[in-house]
Amino acid sequence: MSARFWVLVTALLVTFSCCGCADNTGRYLPVYTNTPRISTLGFSVLPPPGQGWYERVNRDSLFYVKKVDSETYSIASRATELHFNEEFPEINDFLAHVKERKLISVDPSLIRNVQLFFDVSEKSERCVRYRQCYEDHRAEGSHELSAQPFTNVSNTGLICVHPDNNRLGIDLFYQERQSSGKPTQSFASEGESFLASLSFLSLTAQR
Repeated sequence: MSARFWVLVTALLVTFSCCGCADNTGRYLPVYTNTPRISTLGFSVLPPPGQGWYERVNRDSLFYVKKVDSETYSIASRATELHFNEEFPEINDFLAHVKERKLISVDPSLIRNVQLFFDVSEKSERCVRYRQCYEDHRAEGSHELSAQPFTNVSNTGLICVHPDNNRLGIDLFYQERQSSGKPTQSFASEGESFLASLSFLSLTAQR
């Protein structure tokens, strides 16, 4: 079933790949157009704005990474379709689910000073905005910013239930990585535009 997800972006990636080439949907390609990326689960998102973004589709997820002129900063984003095994009668039930889903359970010597923030979003009555902040102390060679003592990481995102189907959802977020002790750089506004672009498409009209 997952092969049919994000049907529009898959078509776009194949269309803009070189003529005669094999299917390039598993590779990162430049973002050629800002038309909506439509999920068959009833969600729509736009690529992050700005220059230097690359896009990849893989089964139930869209991935974006921005090419930046920096060795100490990176930003990427992702949208993933979700299937829930339960329904959430109240927003507090869904909030508790998101908190459990976003707990970071790793070796505390590698990931330190974890901070988690959750709040009900204005996007929809069944959307939760979250933010994860932590220090990445993984060994040299395990990530792209490994030359520094550690990397400050923040994941900012939304998890939403579709208004027409309580078993369908989406998780979209952007991640910033900044080497410790280095001048602050940020394209967070482009990540926020990605989150704000989320739209819900009617499932009842498709029946």
